[in-house]
Amino acid sequence: MAVEIFHKKEEEIITYEKVDDKPSNYDISDFDKSFKKNKSIVKRILENYPETTNCDNLLCLKFWDETRQIELNEDNNRFIITILKKNIKNLTPAETITRCRRQLNAEGIGLPTDESVYNKRIKNQEIMKNYFKFAKKEGDYKPISFLP
Repeated sequence: MAVEIFHKKEEEIITYEKVDDKPSNYDISDFDKSFKKNKSIVKRILENYPETTNCDNLLCLKFWDETRQIELNEDNNRFIITILKKNIKNLTPAETITRCRRQLNAEGIGLPTDESVYNKRIKNQEIMKNYFKFAKKEGDYKPISFLP
């Protein structure tokens, strides 16, 4: 059975077919272990480098450095990043790192120390929540589900 996934972009609906739709093939235990490991690394970075609470880009750089995915050096107000070309596709996605940060923030851990960053994140959260609430009412947005 194919599952249709809808995404509206510029008044166009794109339909995707899922290749494998057998629920028994979905095992989230590996993802769960990986997420917990990444979350603990992000927590340690947020605690040890307070400046990362205010800047997701810096958080990602520190994460990749801590996990030996890149080599990060600081020199006179600049970062020097070294990464092997063959490793670029294996970097932990920035979205995964920031998702861990957001979950920790929801638990009250690693909140921004800069009030303007905190206020901006709260504002963006409200904007996104209202957007999806409104779009769902208007029919412009349909949740994407990869599970049958």
